[in-house]
Amino acid sequence: WNSISENEVYEIRYAYDKYSKSNLKLRLSDLTEEMENFIYKPRISIIMPVYNTYQKWFDKCIESIKSQIYSNWELCLADADSTEEHIPKYLRWLQNNDARIKVAYNAGKGVARACNAALELATGEFVIKMDPTDIMRADAICQVVKMLNERPDSDLVYSDEDQIDESDRTTFPNFKGGWAPELLYANNYIGNLAAFRKSIVDEIGGYRMSFENAYEYDFVLRFTERTGQVAHISDILYSKRIIGDYGQFLDTEHKNLATAGVSALSSSIANRGISAK
Repeated sequence: WNSISENEVYEIRYAYDKYSKSNLKLRLSDLTEEMENFIYKPRISIIMPVYNTYQKWFDKCIESIKSQIYSNWELCLADADSTEEHIPKYLRWLQNNDARIKVAYNAGKGVARACNAALELATGEFVIKMDPTDIMRADAICQVVKMLNERPDSDLVYSDEDQIDESDRTTFPNFKGGWAPELLYANNYIGNLAAFRKSIVDEIGGYRMSFENAYEYDFVLRFTERTGQVAHISDILYSKRIIGDYGQFLDTEHKNLATAGVSALSSSIANRGISAK
């Protein structure tokens, strides 16, 4: 993106914003009717680690979940020992006002540990991990279940995604390719939104805390060691919020993955019996 001019950035942003909002209400109406014919209607568990999340972003995240047109979901929240007083109060309020919301309080420090605490609460057949600053489109879970009806053997379903800034402007869409194991060895292109079959998640033991800085990459690698039944939804269903300086964010991400990501990949390569360095 450093080679793109500011004008081009705004052109991309404008074009994508126009695309993402076109005929959304019409699409949702059609999908609501289509859902009635779904043979398979599994419960989907959304797991979410929480740590001192800014209330404004948290509210928008929860709103996007409650706006889902597919209603058979549960939200499993885990507080990673937040120090902000509003967090446990808000979590308690959410839990008391919606029976589909469960909370693990004082789950311990670390995102991977909190994810595992949330997994212990999950009873769904598939699990989606979500961050409390991000949002999902109103038909996100419906689209996952639609794919599962079309391809019931799928163990992992993932979608395209984009980014939103602090003003909720959408930009930088990430249109992904289909399932490609070799590409996964280069980077965690699966990203979000991704629904994992819970029985396999239990088999691999959830997230490994020893890979905290690359816990999601390690998780996807170990999951796909067990299955190649992976389906891709060619539509943007998830928006990742970028807060602050994006360049600094990327630098931090790259530094975190420099060692932890290589360790996770090395472990998975060995488990797959591939002779490689």
